[in-house]
Amino acid sequence: MGFIQAKPGKIVMAKLSPGEDLAKSVIETARKAGINSGVFFIIGTLKQVAMGFYSPVMTPVTIKEPLEIVSCIGNIAKKDGDLATHAHITVTDSKLHSYGGHVLDGCIVDRVAELTIFELAGVSLERTATGLNI
Repeated sequence: MGFIQAKPGKIVMAKLSPGEDLAKSVIETARKAGINSGVFFIIGTLKQVAMGFYSPVMTPVTIKEPLEIVSCIGNIAKKDGDLATHAHITVTDSKLHSYGGHVLDGCIVDRVAELTIFELAGVSLERTATGLNI
């Protein structure tokens, strides 16, 4: 097991607007705030979720209907010199059926989503093919 110890840095909150892509918006917000490593949480609504189930390869699933984000958590790290996210999401539909998986590009905000990023100060996380290089 590898681990890092970091001090908390900036805490950034952002309101994502209708039509924004969750993963891309996290990266854009982190860049604007000068954050290279961190963890994040998102709540809100989606009009479409794109997620993947990994076993042993990523199988993408897209659901196009109004959805509530029950939980979305992830991290921000460098990958091949650029910022990247790794996140998982749980959503519910209007009948309260739950779905969850790995966040892929294509999670589109419906009415609003609230993003909170906690910077890990003084560390530089790198993502490799097998996960975080810590």
